[in-house]
Amino acid sequence: MELISNAKERLELFKVEEGEKAKHVSSNKKSLKKVKRKLATLQGEREGLEAVLEAAKKKVEEVQAKILATEDEISSYENMSLLTLENSLRLEQKKECLEASRQDLTNYKLRLD
Repeated sequence: MELISNAKERLELFKVEEGEKAKHVSSNKKSLKKVKRKLATLQGEREGLEAVLEAAKKKVEEVQAKILATEDEISSYENMSLLTLENSLRLEQKKECLEASRQDLTNYKLRLD
């Protein structure tokens, strides 16, 4: 009888231990699901940020190309010995445009850093 009683006690202890371990496993599964959802969210955010970064880089390239073209045009005007009034006005406008483009480029570079 004593053996059966001891066996029943041990069985009850194993059942309690099994229940605790089952709760622990269930808790770990829930935590893992939460982590997986968070990783998926972060991956989506990362992809969105990468797209924004690529768009900003393209914009920087466009502004740099615009600056180079404007600098070349200004240089060609400045190399002329005599500028007409119309060309002088265009030169001033180009210089203002160049300065605005340089400022845009600076702003985009600050955002990228």
